[in-house]
Amino acid sequence: MRVTDPVLRWGPLALLAFAPLAWGSVEAWSEMVVVVGSSTIGAVWLLRLTLLPECCAADRSEGGHIGSWSAGLLVPAAVVLGVGVLQLLPLGHLVAVVSPTGAEIQRQAGLDAGSLTLSMARQETLRALAQFAGFALLFFAVLDGLHGRVEVRRLALVFVSLGFAHALGGILWHYQSAGRTYWAPARAGSSFGPYINRNHFACLMGMMVPLGIGFLLSLGHRRRDATGDPGSPASPAAPVPAAERGPQRLLVGFAVAVMAGALGLSLSRGGLVSTLAALAVLAAAIGARRLTRGHLWMAASAVAGALAFTVWLVAQPLFDRLGTIADARTVAARTGIWSDTLRLATDFPLFGSGFGTLVEVYPIYQTAYVGQRVIHAHNDWLQLFAEGGLAGTLAVLALLGGYGAAAVKRLRRRRDREAVALALGGLAGMVAFLLHSFTDFNAHIPANALWFTVLAALTIKALSGRVLTAPAGEG
Repeated sequence: MRVTDPVLRWGPLALLAFAPLAWGSVEAWSEMVVVVGSSTIGAVWLLRLTLLPECCAADRSEGGHIGSWSAGLLVPAAVVLGVGVLQLLPLGHLVAVVSPTGAEIQRQAGLDAGSLTLSMARQETLRALAQFAGFALLFFAVLDGLHGRVEVRRLALVFVSLGFAHALGGILWHYQSAGRTYWAPARAGSSFGPYINRNHFACLMGMMVPLGIGFLLSLGHRRRDATGDPGSPASPAAPVPAAERGPQRLLVGFAVAVMAGALGLSLSRGGLVSTLAALAVLAAAIGARRLTRGHLWMAASAVAGALAFTVWLVAQPLFDRLGTIADARTVAARTGIWSDTLRLATDFPLFGSGFGTLVEVYPIYQTAYVGQRVIHAHNDWLQLFAEGGLAGTLAVLALLGGYGAAAVKRLRRRRDREAVALALGGLAGMVAFLLHSFTDFNAHIPANALWFTVLAALTIKALSGRVLTAPAGEG
């Protein structure tokens, strides 16, 4: 317990703080730190779950079933991993039946017929699987390790605080860096803050702005004792004093405005559009849940303040940038890669070319950016179809669908407005990430994938049906 507690409690927070600062963890060494760190946290959690089951899975309140702490996601996660493992197996002559194009490419490369695999680049597929497995373990470790309201709110506060720090640092650095990233005086271009690509910074802010609004809406609600569910006679409510609510809301509202301003200053079209769409989803969800009128005013005030700060900060360049969305050159640059990727996908329809292999296979189909190395398809969903085929795509969609079903089920029965507001903000942040992935490759940026993973765990935990006490000694 003394050894594992610090790892499970502080490990995820350390990774969240480290990953964006290391240029989004896109380089081999920083990606290794994130993947190994996530896997280590997950391994420690698994070891503790095996040896000390009474100290883990604290939220197994629904008949003791494993689904009560895993949100029913173990099977779909295992299926995604299974598709990747299948791509790595030496299936020999069976590859020619399932993937004729892949078999021909490998034969031309001089591989023996008995060693053919569905993956066109085994090392890249193994790397992708290691990252997915590490993040999956981290998700379950965080989900199982958050013991009740206090720790959920603490993690949400960490998210908002780190998002604010990155936003403020990015704004200040922007005005004196001439486009250079942190720690790289000689590197300039389309970077913003610690990210080499401003679009990836915008994705981070796109997740944090809705979460910040959800956190703002959750402030000031009646807090209940942990002896029962919200509304239970055994859990009397104690209102938070107005004197305490005001400064908290002001600070969180200011943080949201700064994060929105940094998002606008990044001039990322995909980030702006996806975040606005996510905020629309958040507003619709607030209305559907019929939260109090105060919620609507707070949400409207936060969005209005964020938009006002953004317009004040970068009005004309932002509007000019948005005006280039339909620019012929902009559209041609992306659609050229998408068209090539789609032709690749049609040659590997069932199991794809292998997770992580687009960078190796794309040159065979390349007609866009001739002479340049294309690493990603600038559309995570299309790249998923090319690398995973129908099997991999359906497996990932099943995983996301299972998560969505678990969230909706818990959301419908949850009556604690504090938890609902926080969870709606988290869900909207996840929507921003998924929408932005239609025009970029944020799922392949380790820092953003890490934040999305922990945000997903935080969101589903906030909707947990039972309010629990923190472990002894945590106050």
